[in-house]
Amino acid sequence: MLDGKRHRERFLEEFGNRFTVDEKNRLEQGWEAYFPSLQDLLREGRIWFCMSRYLVVNERRGTENFFRFFGGEAVFKPFMHDGSNADIAGRLEQIGSPVVVEVMIDPNEVHSRQSFGMDLLSHYHRTVNPEAHIFSSEGYIGRDCRPDEILAVRSKEEFFKKYGRSDTA
Repeated sequence: MLDGKRHRERFLEEFGNRFTVDEKNRLEQGWEAYFPSLQDLLREGRIWFCMSRYLVVNERRGTENFFRFFGGEAVFKPFMHDGSNADIAGRLEQIGSPVVVEVMIDPNEVHSRQSFGMDLLSHYHRTVNPEAHIFSSEGYIGRDCRPDEILAVRSKEEFFKKYGRSDTA
C-alpha cells in the first residue's frame, strides 16, 4: 500500500543525484504544498489501478501520464502541468521504462465510483454495437497485492502491442 511520504523519500534516496540542490528543494516544496490535502487522502494506504485494459490504452482517458513521468502520482503529480518546473518534469520523463502490472483481484474488494458489472456490461455492449460507449474507471484496494494475484508484468510497448494502440502508430 502506498505510504506517500516514504515513497518520496525512497525516490530521493535512489534518484536524488539526478537533480540539482535547487531542484531537490523545489521537489520537496512541491510535494509539501500539494500532498497534505485531499490528494493524500485519496492515495494513502491504497493501490489504484484501471478496472480494464481499455482504460490503459484509451488515448483520451488513458494513463499516459503514468507512462510519461516516473514515480507515480505520489512523485510527479505536482509538476506535470507547472511550467515553472518543466526541468523537473523533464527529468522525471527520463527515468526508467514504463511497465504495466496486470492483476486479478476479487471485484468485491475493489472500491470504485462505478460497479465492476457496469464496466463488464459496457465492454459486452461494444461487441454488439461498435458505437457503444465503454464505461471504464479506476478503482483501488486498501491492501498490498499478493504475488498470486499478479498475472503479468509487461513493458508498455509489449502491453500496447498485445491489447491496443502502439506508440509507433
